[in-house]
Order: sequence, then C-alpha cells, then structure tokens
Amino acid sequence: MDKVFTVSLCNPDKDVYVTLAVPAGPWMVLDAWEQLRPAPDTRVEWEIEDYGEFPNLFPTLASGEDFPALNALAERLASLDGRQRTAFNGLVKLAGNRIEIDALMTLAEQARHCHVVPEATNDASLGRFYAENGFLTELDGLPDKVFELLDFQLLGRRIRLAEGGIFTRQGFVAPDGSWKPAQSHEPRIAPEAPAGIFHLEFQLGEEQAELTLPAGQELVEVRDQMEAVGLSDCAVTAFHSRAPQIPAEWATPERLDTLNCLAIRLTVLADRDPLQLVKYKAVLEASPPSSLEGALALTERLDAYILDRSAAAPEDVARGELRSAVGEEQAVLLCRYLNLYGYGEALIQQYGGELTDYGLLTRADSQPGQEPLPPQPRRGGMEMR
Repeated sequence: MDKVFTVSLCNPDKDVYVTLAVPAGPWMVLDAWEQLRPAPDTRVEWEIEDYGEFPNLFPTLASGEDFPALNALAERLASLDGRQRTAFNGLVKLAGNRIEIDALMTLAEQARHCHVVPEATNDASLGRFYAENGFLTELDGLPDKVFELLDFQLLGRRIRLAEGGIFTRQGFVAPDGSWKPAQSHEPRIAPEAPAGIFHLEFQLGEEQAELTLPAGQELVEVRDQMEAVGLSDCAVTAFHSRAPQIPAEWATPERLDTLNCLAIRLTVLADRDPLQLVKYKAVLEASPPSSLEGALALTERLDAYILDRSAAAPEDVARGELRSAVGEEQAVLLCRYLNLYGYGEALIQQYGGELTDYGLLTRADSQPGQEPLPPQPRRGGMEMR
C-alpha cells in the first residue's frame, strides 16, 4: 500500500524516536513499539513529518497520541483514488481548521460519496459545466447564441450554494446530502500483535495466494500449487516480517521450508519470553548473518548475548553505570557535572557492545560483539548443529 504520511513516533518517558511511513502493517508497527519500549500505560506520541498528497491537513493534523487511529486514517486515505482524494481535500476545506481524527476518518469515508467536477474551478466554469451537460433541464433547446448570453457565474454560484460545495485546485466538490457516517472506532493505546512471524504474498502463474508462517497444511497447499504451476512462474510479491532485519530477498519460493523452520523457532522463543525475539532482532542488527541458514543457527545462540532494554542512548548507559557504582542519589548529583554522552560512548566501547534500536547489546563472555562466537558445547558426544 502506498505511503500517505511519514510520522515520527516518540516514547516521552525515554526520549526514544522512530520514523515510520504510514499506513504501516502490523508487523512494522509492532517492531516500532519494540524499539520505543513504552510502559503499559505510556501513550506513544506522534508527529507528522511529511504530509504527502495531503498538505492541507496541516496544522489540523500535526501531532497526537492515538497512533493506531492515525494509521487507520492513513490506510483509508491510501485506498482512495484520485477523484476521491480531491473530494476528501474539499471536505476538509469545508469542515474548517480543527478536526479530530475520528472526524477525518468519517470524511475519508464520505469522500467516496461526493460529486466531483474536475473541470470546474470557479463559479463560471461550474455554471457552464452544468448547463452544457444537461443538469439544468430548463435550458434544454436554447439556441447557441442565446446560450452564450447566460450568466454562467450566477448559475454556478447558485449551484454551489445549493449543493453546499467548494472549489479546490483539482475541481469542484459537493457532498452527498443523503450519506450517513458509520460508527466511529474505539481508540487503542498499543498496536495489536499480528498473527505469525512472516506473512508472504505470492503470484502463482495467474493466481494469487497468501501464507502466514509458521504453517502446516497451508504450506503444503501452497507448495502443491507451486509444483502445479512450476517454480519459474512463481514469485513472492510481498514479504512482511516480525524481524524486519531478515532481507526480503531471502523469502523465495525455493526457501519456504527453511523460512518456515525459522518461523517455528522464533515462535517458540516468543512464546517462552517475548523479549527473546527482541534480543534476536538486536543481534541481527548488530551482526547481520549472511544467509537464511545463519539466521536460523543464531536462534540457538541467544544465550551468548545480553540485551539491556533500558539503554536507548549513550547517556542512559552512563547513568546506569553511575547508579550501580555510587547509588541513585549520588548518581543524580554527578550527572549534573559529567559529559554523559562521552562517558556513555566510552563505556559502550569498553563493554565491546553496540547500541541497537532495541537497547544495548553485549556479549555474555565480555568479548566484543563483532568477534565470532565460540563453538557450542557438545551434548552426548555430538556437536549441536
């Protein structure tokens, strides 16, 4: 789905920011929340950085807290065609300066039921359009010379006032007076978790298909379809992931079984402890594997890493070290006189760690994060693979 807005999300408790293009799918939204790390009662703040095709929404829609509602609005706007977007812009202009997201959602729905005349940009052109196209039956049959003597500006003004319409740069917009709005949505503080780890969309010859991984019988059915069509005529057209660090290039029809195995392992990790999946993403960010097999093997090595979710910036690392060394009260005093950023950067280097989007990642063996991991311990005389 096409981007409508670019939004900056902020966790006000930790001063963490994430930039997101909306509408965003549930996989990307959940990943942004895992980067922001809000407490259960924290309301994530948003601010629009780029309005795309809807600059007239500034300053009506500038910032707020109900991001799920903003994302839903962007999704609805993305579904509008060119004529409907013209209608939406006209409805916003009619509504005035201060409009809540709920009201904008209603206008986006109403935009599908508006009368739009792209040829009319003023009263005169509106009047002429109506007269020439049979909307004013009392003018039917007028000789051309008499027709050209009509006051089209007066006709257009009467039409505009009667229909409650407005002119935009893309033409005249008039709402449908018989249209009734649907029930408003319920606001949500946090996004809903999507089903599965990966979601793929396919083009299988002339047919389209979707698959959420991990999967069992559904995977068998998609694979049977691929075999019937032939792998050369099959392609993955969209790839959504709970771990956006997994390249979309790895999601190919030939690698579905391996991708499903990775999805199963990540599901087990998340079921045991949701933070394990977050740690996995931090490790992928710090040390990207070169293959899908490498990403799969990494699921068995997460105990080699420690993720400090409280650290979002070098200053957080410095404050944490001071609290551990001298206690909360003395740390607060010292923080007033120290270059926390420089101290935090030095500590990260000393730890051999890396500050990822999900927190400070260090090795459990205190080795630098970029160093290869030691071999896994043998079990029962055989090395784990």
